[in-house]
Amino acid sequence: MVSQNWYNLNILLKDPSGRYQGVKTGHTPNAGSCLCSLYVDPKKGYKFLICLIGCNTNKHRFQETTKLINWCISHLYMKNSKPFMDKKAIKNIHSRDKEALKKND
Repeated sequence: MVSQNWYNLNILLKDPSGRYQGVKTGHTPNAGSCLCSLYVDPKKGYKFLICLIGCNTNKHRFQETTKLINWCISHLYMKNSKPFMDKKAIKNIHSRDKEALKKND
């Protein structure tokens, strides 16, 4: 019998709150460092699936995921027990998308 030790370098899984329940890291030459994370806050009813590609470094993908989770939480409101984003946040997203599309034309 061969004994092996496995080490997990994914810092989000070490989060003491336990809210990161599913995470997959990866790296390819074309996509760079990637991360797909499931963030769940059962007390507030939040569930976010965040997928990032093209991060500069392995550390960067964890930092950007945390930033996105914080952004999602700060822009989410509860009304009639159904989550929705406020109109200002949606408008800002659409504005950035339109600007990005113009730059790529």
